[in-house]
Amino acid sequence: MTANGVAAASAVGAMFCTAVLATQHTYGATVSPVKLITGAANDMQPSLKSYIAKVKQQQPGVWGDFKLNSAVCAPSAVVCMAEAKGPTGKTQNAFEFCHATQAKADAELAQMRQGDPKAVVIDWP
Repeated sequence: MTANGVAAASAVGAMFCTAVLATQHTYGATVSPVKLITGAANDMQPSLKSYIAKVKQQQPGVWGDFKLNSAVCAPSAVVCMAEAKGPTGKTQNAFEFCHATQAKADAELAQMRQGDPKAVVIDWP
């Protein structure tokens, strides 16, 4: 659905989201394209968990066991995060960012990609 040429969420609780998995102080994060996720306004944890699972499946041995931060991943939040200790001992983070418009989500993704020129794109499950 568009309003004045701007894509806007129409499904109940749907938001435009992007996710990233990164190892601290290391280039080569994994990022997702922007996707409209139904229910993300109420709870981003299921979509972040499923994205983490897909990335771990496609990149075995790279990522640790992520623990979701339920306080940050509260209903109506714009970010959800999880943390892990990676195989090399470095801290790893997984983030999901959600916005009401695709334009904001696209801008967030562009900013993340600019900060990590070696980022790898893995689609949502």
